[in-house]
Amino acid sequence: MSASMFKALVRKELRENLKWAVVVLLGFAAALAYEIPPPADLFRAQGVELSGMFGSLEAITTVGGLLAGLVIGAAQTLVENRGDKWGFLAHRPIDRTTLFWGKAAAGVLLYVISTGLPVAAALFWIASPGYLPVPFDWRIGLPAIANLLAGLVFYFAGFLTGMREARWYVSRGLGIGAAICCLVLQGAVAAEFWQAIAICAAGLIIVGTAAWSTFIAGGQFSGQPAVGRVATGLSIGLGITLVGCLLFLMNIDRFAVDEAARGSLYTRYTVNSDGKVVKITSDAFRIIEISDLDGRPLEQNGDFTRDRTRSAGVLTATFSRGFPGAPSFRSSGGMFSLLRRANAGDPLSWHYVQYLGLIAAYDSQSHHLIGWMGPDGFSPGEAKPRPFGGRLKRASSANADLRLLVLEDAVYHVDLDNRRIEKVFQRDLSETILDAGSARLNAATAAISGEIAEFEVILTTRRVIVQLRDGTRLLEAPQVEDAARYPVLVVYRALRAPGAPIFLRHQNFVSGEFLISEFNSAGTMVNSWNLPAADRVPTNSWPQIAIYSTLTPLIGQAYLEIAKPTSQVGLPFSGSHQTSSWTLAILSALISAAAVFLHGRRYAFPIGHLSTWMGIALLLGPLGYLLMLALIEWPARESCPACSRKRVVTREHCEHCGEPFAAQPKDGTEIFEPNWQEHA
Repeated sequence: MSASMFKALVRKELRENLKWAVVVLLGFAAALAYEIPPPADLFRAQGVELSGMFGSLEAITTVGGLLAGLVIGAAQTLVENRGDKWGFLAHRPIDRTTLFWGKAAAGVLLYVISTGLPVAAALFWIASPGYLPVPFDWRIGLPAIANLLAGLVFYFAGFLTGMREARWYVSRGLGIGAAICCLVLQGAVAAEFWQAIAICAAGLIIVGTAAWSTFIAGGQFSGQPAVGRVATGLSIGLGITLVGCLLFLMNIDRFAVDEAARGSLYTRYTVNSDGKVVKITSDAFRIIEISDLDGRPLEQNGDFTRDRTRSAGVLTATFSRGFPGAPSFRSSGGMFSLLRRANAGDPLSWHYVQYLGLIAAYDSQSHHLIGWMGPDGFSPGEAKPRPFGGRLKRASSANADLRLLVLEDAVYHVDLDNRRIEKVFQRDLSETILDAGSARLNAATAAISGEIAEFEVILTTRRVIVQLRDGTRLLEAPQVEDAARYPVLVVYRALRAPGAPIFLRHQNFVSGEFLISEFNSAGTMVNSWNLPAADRVPTNSWPQIAIYSTLTPLIGQAYLEIAKPTSQVGLPFSGSHQTSSWTLAILSALISAAAVFLHGRRYAFPIGHLSTWMGIALLLGPLGYLLMLALIEWPARESCPACSRKRVVTREHCEHCGEPFAAQPKDGTEIFEPNWQEHA
């Protein structure tokens, strides 16, 4: 094939589908113009965090890329995938693979132009001087680019949908499920941009191969090459799985409401204002009982009410022991973090700019940069001072005022009103700062306890430090052994107990175990409790178990069971419920394989073909049977003149008695001489 023929094919596709690209471009432009505010509104409404604007940009590119890909891909195939138009297209003097790539090249070009131009214009607008109250960071555009790349998967899904021949009309669109899974996986798993690219590449390979294979086979499944059948099966199977999950989630609560209302009981341990460790038993709606560790019921005093609101007397601070990684590339926190918004009394907005390691102050009225703040203090004007060392991990506030700036190597007190900053903690070389923050302080506690209530906690890989606002050290305790078992730490200070003791509650959310330590005013540990896993009465009703177990493939059950010891992820049932779940899953697989056997025998499947589908049904359960129904073209059946049993019309001989079909009687309308009998 010459290059001129390929160019002619691309021009033909561009000419015929340009109208759809224009619709997409106008729709994108209108949505972006409506959602992205002008600079004056952005500064005037400084109460709205910048992440909201970036969220709008991401939402538009997600939904817009999805719809644009489907529209352009389906439009290229729906109009000429059947009848005379398909015959005219397929009988050109070039092979079908070349036809596919010609269509794909034109479709991708139209998609990129119609979606990329409006998004590029929006990013240039955002990058213009004076628009953002922070320096522009080119990484702002990465989420939009990732979403548009995911839209390419939807393009091939639309191409596949328009090209497939399906017995069930709805099943033609099941290939879109693979693209949806790709989009969901990209948003849930990809923390870095390269991971999003890898997921999109995998989706393009699977769905693109399915679209190519379906195209060269003229929409049929049986005529596809082996790699194409696998890709088409994956695409359609993911679509069936997605539909099943949606139906499951939409209906499963009907079987659980009554059980939950009857009382799914949870147990947790906490500390009251008198310095006692107490056990709280509650259901989904209210506290059932409060008791001490010996099981003696206690009064529901002011510390714990029916709505679980804690009054004055106990201060808490919660921290994650797991070292937080870098924010996702989709989060504006990976570029800049809002420290304080502008308001009627103060027109300045303060942001920590990650890539510069500095705090920027912008005037929302003049739209100008006021200055920078670094570890050495505030520097007015454009000149940048010495930056902080390390990435920002947390900006902790109390009563809406910024108090702590937590970086990877140090913790600072920040006073934005007076533009002062003070280092309060520097890590040792042998440790890493995990987290830091101030205790939650309400007005009642502040009135009763004053400054002694304002304690701060610094958590490192080696120790837990509790100190007052003025730097007075209250506690320096070593990390617990096997700290990985307890990823969450809650720090309590019981202000009404003698000496205002400090309690460290280490919690494992997976196993439900608690490790609580009590320290006196001298910082010495005086008590320790290793408490068992929290009790829980399962709420799984038998309809829930039956639906879940019947629909979950055996390979899925096996994977969860194998992964349980290493990832602490297991089956959602335990004990007799888990045994019942496995039994029902095995029965479901056997019934699915039997259904495949009966259906395949009815349509005269060859032994190898039938065995393959039975194996798939055993592994995938009902999904395997539904996948067979959705993929295979089922021929008509009519009675055999010889044995009177139903036979498929696509075979030359009856699969039951071996007799051939009788020749049709002549009625004078024949055009060609039937010479096939002469060679029989």
